Amino acid sequence: MGHETYWVDDEAKYAQLINSKSLVIAANVASENLPYERFAKYVVHNFDRMDFENKSNVLKLQVYTHAAYGEELGHSYIKYDSSSRTLFQPWGVAEPHGSWLQSKNKIGNIEYWIGAVWNNSLNQGNSDQIQLYVDALRQHGIRFRRVGGTRWLTKSGVSPNRAQILSNRSPVGAAIVGAWQMEAGYIPCRIFKNVAAGNTPISNSNFDHVFNGVGIYEPDIPQLILKALEVNRKKPNSDILTAQEAMKLFSYEKGIRRIIDSLP
Repeated sequence: MGHETYWVDDEAKYAQLINSKSLVIAANVASENLPYERFAKYVVHNFDRMDFENKSNVLKLQVYTHAAYGEELGHSYIKYDSSSRTLFQPWGVAEPHGSWLQSKNKIGNIEYWIGAVWNNSLNQGNSDQIQLYVDALRQHGIRFRRVGGTRWLTKSGVSPNRAQILSNRSPVGAAIVGAWQMEAGYIPCRIFKNVAAGNTPISNSNFDHVFNGVGIYEPDIPQLILKALEVNRKKPNSDILTAQEAMKLFSYEKGIRRIIDSLP
């Protein structure tokens, strides 16, 4: 997009990089040493620092859930509230459209999960549902294998290209969400990554409005697997192309442009 960009650690020495032309994007988990400067512009995620509250040069960025509010920006899952200066939008896909796979190729008997299996004290994670997924896959002779995460975020992760290949080979290719995520209408990045890897949108939560009405959405995980295995045997599967066309709205570039357009 033509912008000079610095990705820095949360250390005080980097404060000197901020000037009147700066756009600073930060999250609460790495913001202890971030100074507030009235001449810069900020995009902040999950901040609870009072020095950033009610500032005209601060845009709040939140992940879309059913609790999102404000004016729709071209899609019901993208909203902007001018009074609080908050932009709500789903996670998206970082990989460029030219790298997306358009069909499932060599399907194996290992279901690869590239990402986290977790939970917390608020029970917001997916570990219980993933265990149901593992058990149901075993009934079909399919092994479950968790493979790190994205290499951009963790040293033990896999490259985006390798992640796509493994997801494409998976016999199901579902994005399994936890109970809280389902109830809240949270849209995980995993569903976008799976579709970019040539999978039909498949989940135990309903995302048909994200993907123009196509996909397999079934809260009963054993039934979800049965339906997915049947669909994944079909070639060609036009639903994949329909879903990928809808997903262009949620590319990282489109998301960044919405952030820039929403800046105070």
